[in-house]
Amino acid sequence: MKGLLCEEKKAFLTHEMSPIRMPNWPELKVKAIIDIVKGDEEIAKYFKDKYWELEKPHSKPFMMNIINSVYPGLL
Repeated sequence: MKGLLCEEKKAFLTHEMSPIRMPNWPELKVKAIIDIVKGDEEIAKYFKDKYWELEKPHSKPFMMNIINSVYPGLL
């Protein structure tokens, strides 16, 4: 919340989200996706600072919806 108020972080309103359904392929596991996008500053603005180091990150649909909303059509 502090990051949002200080404008260091961002959040999507519900109507701004671009939900996407992803297949359950091994290449698309949460850890593999994190390795690909963790250096992206635009995507990082929508996650907590320590998100990338969590032992068990958020669900795959949550993360994929954020990525698809930041970069529509990428997935």
